[in-house]
Amino acid sequence: MKFIGSTLFIMTSLFCISITKGLFSSFIFRNNKINRKAKKLIHTKSNGETIESNSVDKPKKRGLENSVKPYKRHLIICDGENSNNWPRSIEEVEGSFAFKLTPYLTSKSKEYPVRLTACNYIGPSHKSEDISDVIIYPESFLVKVPHALIPSFANIASKHEPLTRKMFHDFIVDNLPWKKVLFVCIHAARDRRCMKFGPEVLKQLEDLTISQPDIKI
Repeated sequence: MKFIGSTLFIMTSLFCISITKGLFSSFIFRNNKINRKAKKLIHTKSNGETIESNSVDKPKKRGLENSVKPYKRHLIICDGENSNNWPRSIEEVEGSFAFKLTPYLTSKSKEYPVRLTACNYIGPSHKSEDISDVIIYPESFLVKVPHALIPSFANIASKHEPLTRKMFHDFIVDNLPWKKVLFVCIHAARDRRCMKFGPEVLKQLEDLTISQPDIKI
């Protein structure tokens, strides 16, 4: 009876081990299968085309080339603030000039795309809460924009034709006081590359142009 009992115990143990190995192998197989599926991502382009990616751990790096959508005119708000205080998008600040202007530009963006950004230059109207200074490119105008006239300003800035001073008959328009302007992005909330390398580039440019007052950095 002892021999039979031992035999039954050994057979039972082997059976349990076999089941355990089978379950473990099945778990590994299913887990690997799930992992293989997880590593395949489906990306959808704007035109509806789908692209299958075989890597989750190594996302494709985006280059700088073509990362900015084409636009016809550039409006730069002279905010006068430290760029560290800016959110990722300047139009997110409720009640700000950018917040008020953006809806009017967006409604016309399909016809004539206008890019809106900000700089920390302190314009002549910086003490006023109801007037903002805006640099317009490619015309190189500096326009004082009363907030009450934002709709009118947006209509003019969105024109397909080159802008002239006569078009801004309700505004004060000046030429830029410098021959050349170099803009350096140090917007930390927008791009970590700008946060890391922007200040160093800015300082070196300022050092190089310190004896050239006609160049603004």
